[in-house]
Amino acid sequence: MKGECPRCSQPIRDADALEKHLVSAHGFDESRAHTTAARYTGVLVPASAGEDHADHRCPSCGTEIACDWKTVADIRRQSKSLALIATFLEQKMDGTFARKPRVKTFDLDEARRLVGEGMSVSAVARALGASRMTLTRDLKKA
Repeated sequence: MKGECPRCSQPIRDADALEKHLVSAHGFDESRAHTTAARYTGVLVPASAGEDHADHRCPSCGTEIACDWKTVADIRRQSKSLALIATFLEQKMDGTFARKPRVKTFDLDEARRLVGEGMSVSAVARALGASRMTLTRDLKKA
């Protein structure tokens, strides 16, 4: 991601280039340039961060640097989760909480008896309040 130098507004392509620019153009020593460049890693993502902007290590000193873009993504993910929880709570308070429908249960012995008496599987399913396919599958299993 492209940015600019915080001191002179010269365009800089990444944190490594910023570090070199601070040393050459502004007379920073290497450790101060490194600290300043590391502070701007959320704006200028170093090439070592990769596509997903994961944590990376400083090429100079090996210190692990957490990318600010990763932090922003975590905050967005948490806010989406909190918004979803808030929506569920609002629905629950309104009495409109949408859940997965409860599975209807039926007595398999009763179904066997009715089928044995000559009722069709569809008629037994209607009488017991179950799906015809569920009843057929359960009768085959037993």
